Amino acid sequence: MNFAKKGGVSIVIYYNNNQIKTQVRLSADWAIFPSEEFLKKLTILIGKANINLVF
Repeated sequence: MNFAKKGGVSIVIYYNNNQIKTQVRLSADWAIFPSEEFLKKLTILIGKANINLVF
């Protein structure tokens, strides 16, 4: 099942714990068009509070 198609939405990972805070912008090779199923699976994996979509 294809949860996300390669595309134009950039992915930025924000990491924060008590000792360090950083962000990593993934290359264009990682850009996707996320499907509803992808977003549901991501929500289960990391929780809704940890997902922020900005278009």
